[in-house]
Amino acid sequence: MSIQDPIVIVSAARTPIGGLLGDDALATVTALGFSGDGQWLAAGDNKGAARVWKRGQTDKPFIGSMPPAASSLQHADAIRDIGFHPSEPTLLTTASDDHTTRVWSIDLVTGLLIPNSAEQKTQHKLQHDRSVQRTRFVARVDDQFRLMTVSDKRVYFWTDEATRDERRHDDTVTDANVSADGEMLVTASNDGTARVWSSRSSTPIAVLRGHRNEVTRAFFAPSAAGGNAGQATVITTSTDRTLRRWRVQAPRLLVAEKTWIHSAVVTPDGQQAVVCGEPVALGGAGGAGSGGTGDDKTANCLVVPLTGSPWARRPREALRPDPPISTVSVSSASRYT
Repeated sequence: MSIQDPIVIVSAARTPIGGLLGDDALATVTALGFSGDGQWLAAGDNKGAARVWKRGQTDKPFIGSMPPAASSLQHADAIRDIGFHPSEPTLLTTASDDHTTRVWSIDLVTGLLIPNSAEQKTQHKLQHDRSVQRTRFVARVDDQFRLMTVSDKRVYFWTDEATRDERRHDDTVTDANVSADGEMLVTASNDGTARVWSSRSSTPIAVLRGHRNEVTRAFFAPSAAGGNAGQATVITTSTDRTLRRWRVQAPRLLVAEKTWIHSAVVTPDGQQAVVCGEPVALGGAGGAGSGGTGDDKTANCLVVPLTGSPWARRPREALRPDPPISTVSVSSASRYT
């Protein structure tokens, strides 16, 4: 698609609901992405320029100039992917052949980049060794602002510009998508496999083998597409001319903290786990028990239900916040020490 041609926006009912005027400049649109509320459309081109369009405003971009003027959202080479944060449309990410991914802070009121400040940067630059083909924000219940990128054989999860972990295939990664809760990742590769990962670990949960050629797409299907409780349904396509559905038993996340967990034990009735380690912030959930130190902001041990909704936490005691607890045991009467 060339910028000299219009971008037509079509509703789910297959009726045009708007369009973005093109220009006579020689550039090709290579990436498109809607904001979560559908009010903004971001477009990137093969000259490295990104622009943000406001729904209903078709004569010019809301952010970024049309050629021949340079866009304020500019890479040194073609943009391969673009996307908004799912709940924060003021954050935009772009992936480029210039070996970088960038996260832009945009002002949807003024149409400008948000200026650098002590609290926020105008842009974050994430350097890769090769061309970056995909970029997506990953919003988890405990961390709303992780970033996933795909480059060559690797998928990276970024905490900041200098901190990342990777997941690797044996050949080029062709697709990567996260689950709705941000806890799982599925990747497709030219090595003929799709792989399911936790977004918290670099070891695959499952390797999906069965396609006879490159796997071109892999994504999580909505729960209505099949599968039992606790299962994830993965859809894959391949150049072997097949589409397949896979059911993967999803691990259940019970606790995720920013401090180290040293020990855990399950109560004799199998209903609860006691998790101990370095002090964790309670975040207003519960308070110090009668056996605690009186500090109602931290606890070294959490009592975690093994049934019911994930992430339920019922701190029973705020034990000594210093030193950390390294071991824990539970008596037959479920009174733990």
